[in-house]
Amino acid sequence: MPSLQLDIGRFSRYFLTLVNAEETIRAHASLCDEVLAVIMEENRVLRSTGNVPEAEFIERKKSLLPRLDESLDKLRVIRESGVLVGEAARRQIEIAQNKLMKIFMIDRENEQLLLKVSMPVARMGAAPVIRKADPDKVRRAYKG
Repeated sequence: MPSLQLDIGRFSRYFLTLVNAEETIRAHASLCDEVLAVIMEENRVLRSTGNVPEAEFIERKKSLLPRLDESLDKLRVIRESGVLVGEAARRQIEIAQNKLMKIFMIDRENEQLLLKVSMPVARMGAAPVIRKADPDKVRRAYKG
C-alpha cells in the first residue's frame, strides 16, 4: 500500500506541474538566477581572497542542487507530456539553458581555483628551491 501512496503523490505532483507549466518555467528561470548568483559569489571569493569559502556558504550551495534537480524533473515532465507553451515561456527556457551553461563554465573555473588553493605551493608549479651543496658544512656536521 505505501507504494500506491507514493505513486499517487508523484502523479499529483506531475499533474500540477503540467497544469502550471508556465509557472514552473518561471520558477526554474528564477532558480537558475539564484544558482548563478551563488556560483559567481564563490568565484569572486576564490579570486579575491584565495581562500576556500566558509562552511555556511558551501551548505547554501549544496542546498541548491536538490532544488535544481527537482526543477529539471518538472521541465522534463512538461517536455515529455507535449504540453504546448507560449513563445515567452520558450524564450525563458532558452535563457535558463544559457544560464546553466554559464553556471557550468564558472563552476569548472571554481573547481580549478579550489584545487589551486588547496594544493601546497611546491605542487602548483613553483620551481623547487635547490641549494648548492656545501661539502664543508656536511663535514662539520658529522665531525662535531
